[in-house]
Amino acid sequence: MSYLLKRTVTGKGKRIFFQTSGKGPALALFHASPFSSDMLLPFAQQLSSYFTVFCIDTPGYGRSDGFDAPPKDLSAYSELLPEFFDHLGIEKLSIYGSATGAQLAVRFALDYPERVNQVYLDNAAHFNSELRAQILEHYFPDLTPRLDGSHLDTVWDIASNLFLYFPWCFKTEKFALNRPQLPPAALHGIALTYLDAGEKYHYAYRVAFMHEKAEHAQALKVPTTIFRWDESIILPYIDALLDHELPDHVKPKRLQGQNEERFQGMVAHMKQQHAQDEPFIFDADLGQAYVAPSKTALDVMLPEAVENGKHLHNAWALLREHSPEASAEEIQQLLLLGYKKQTT
Repeated sequence: MSYLLKRTVTGKGKRIFFQTSGKGPALALFHASPFSSDMLLPFAQQLSSYFTVFCIDTPGYGRSDGFDAPPKDLSAYSELLPEFFDHLGIEKLSIYGSATGAQLAVRFALDYPERVNQVYLDNAAHFNSELRAQILEHYFPDLTPRLDGSHLDTVWDIASNLFLYFPWCFKTEKFALNRPQLPPAALHGIALTYLDAGEKYHYAYRVAFMHEKAEHAQALKVPTTIFRWDESIILPYIDALLDHELPDHVKPKRLQGQNEERFQGMVAHMKQQHAQDEPFIFDADLGQAYVAPSKTALDVMLPEAVENGKHLHNAWALLREHSPEASAEEIQQLLLLGYKKQTT
C-alpha cells in the first residue's frame, strides 16, 4: 500500500476518522458494523494502485464520534458526509460499501446523487418485512458492560454463531450456513470488536437493516454495481434483491472463490469502470493528524483465547482483582487495552 495517512475531520459537531492512500479517482469505502475502517485496509491496499482511497470510520465506530441517542434512520449518517467531503476538497466521488456500509452508500447516493459517480454494493440484500421485524427484535441483545462480566457470555454467543447461522440469533436448521466453526483466535477478534463498539454497537447496524429493501436500490439514479459473491453468508438475500426489477444502470456482478479472489474480482471491475477518470490529488495538509488517546494497559498477562470463550471471564476476573475500584466500563477498557498490547 502507498503511504497511509490517518486523519480526522470535524463537521456538524462530530469528529470523523479516515485513512487514505493511493493515487487516482476518489473512492470512499464504508465498512460493515460493528467493525471499523481497519477491516477494509487489505481491500484498500489493492485499490490504492488505481484510486485515491478513503476508508472512513462510520460515526460511532472505530475512532469516529458517535450519537448520544439511537438515530431514527440512515440519513442521520448520510447527512454528515457532504461537509466531510467538502473539507477534503472532494466534489464528486465513487462509493463502495459492505453490509451496513452498502446501505449507507445507497442512502448517500439517494440523498446526494450529484456527489456520486458510481456506487459499488457488497453484501447488499433485501429482507421481507416479516424477517426484518424478527431480526430487529432479536439480533441486537443488550451489551451494556456489567461488573460481574455476564455480558461477555452474550458477546461470545454472537461471535461464535455469526458465521454458523444467518441471522446468528436463529439457531435452527433453516438458518444454518453449514460452515465449519472459526478458530478461537478469530472468534476472540470478533468478540473484541463488539466490546470495542460498546453498548451502542447496534446504532448504525439497526437502521441499516431497516433500510435493507429493494425499493431503495430501485430508486438509485447513479450507475451501480451489486456484487453477488457466491460465498456470502447472505447470498439468498442478495438474490432476493436481484430478483426485483432494477433500473438498467443498476447491474449485478458475480464473484466466485474465496476472499482473495473476491477482492481481485472487485478491484478488476472497479478499475475498468474508472479507467478514463481524472485522478483526485489529496492535499495531505487537510484534516487533522490522528493521535491515538494515551491509555495505559495494566502490566497483566491476559489468557489466550479458548473455544468456549471462558478466557474472557478469566481476564475480566484478573483485571477486577488488580483494579477493585474500577467500574464495569473501566474494566472493559482495560481488557481491550490489554489484549491490544499483547497483539502488537
